[in-house]
Amino acid sequence: MNGIEPRLPELDPKNIKNNAYLNSLAEEAHRCGAMTEEEFQSMRYGLYSQLGQLISMYTEGESTSVMTETASELALALSYAIDAYLLSQDSHVTALEIIKTTRADELYIRGVSALKRLVLETTSLLVKAKRTRISLPNYEYNNALETAIPEMLRCYDIKFKPHRLSVAEPKKGEQKKGSKNKNKKDTLLDYPLALPVTGAQGIYYLKNYLQNLCAENKFCRDFGQLAIASLYKQFCDSCGEGYDSALVNIYTLAILNAVFADYLKKEHGTLALNDDDIDIAQKLLLSFEADERASMLKKVAARLCCGDVDYNVRAFERMLPAVLNALENKALGRLLVVG
Repeated sequence: MNGIEPRLPELDPKNIKNNAYLNSLAEEAHRCGAMTEEEFQSMRYGLYSQLGQLISMYTEGESTSVMTETASELALALSYAIDAYLLSQDSHVTALEIIKTTRADELYIRGVSALKRLVLETTSLLVKAKRTRISLPNYEYNNALETAIPEMLRCYDIKFKPHRLSVAEPKKGEQKKGSKNKNKKDTLLDYPLALPVTGAQGIYYLKNYLQNLCAENKFCRDFGQLAIASLYKQFCDSCGEGYDSALVNIYTLAILNAVFADYLKKEHGTLALNDDDIDIAQKLLLSFEADERASMLKKVAARLCCGDVDYNVRAFERMLPAVLNALENKALGRLLVVG
């Protein structure tokens, strides 16, 4: 022997998807040789067997066969639960070793436990979001915190539909204010975020939504309730929106005004902008090339000391194309709240 150890197969992270973690990790491991054909087929057989157990639980022991759509939903439920456990591991390699050495029924049990922890973490985030909420009459914002999210948590089905969010069906003839027709399989929240949650389902969607909402709440509260209330009122008045019905992200209003107030070196903590401020900002920024404008504004957003700096930067970068377009068209006053 030459003393050189054989090189282990390497997983390609690009082929591994968080929203289908178990299947994509196993398929990638099988592809690159980190999982043998025997191990791969053993895993598939174990999952098939565990799905049979889940179907039996679903039918309360009366049958091991269900409609194709129901079987597909239960298969997704099984994978989602196991994914929750595997995603809590420190690396793809660790997760793969667990897949190869742990029975499917044990993986499922650990997955259900992981989902229960996620529900507790999400419930704690809801408490935090309520504690840091902004006092405004906006219906969708208040409904998300007081009704929609608590209802989603109350109706969350860890065993059979952990990959779905749902609420109780309204009684016949009843229709909640602001409610819309939804796909029966998925219920999402109507209050928009500056950074929408994408690529997440079930409890992960709800947890990520609340994490983002908490970041937005903190930013707004750092400016003070009165400043945010005044900004929101000005926005509604200028757009002809009802104070309770405006479908707008409140944080977006605040951070856009905050960036330009800071750029113009206005009094620390102010969100108020007037027509003269808009004219000055447009003239100053249009004297630079587009790339320079973008760079300058991103630096301003990054130095805002309110809220979560990382969230502010990512949110503002998402808004930046609209900001630059408004500048190019000398329409900044239609993007910002001007009083």
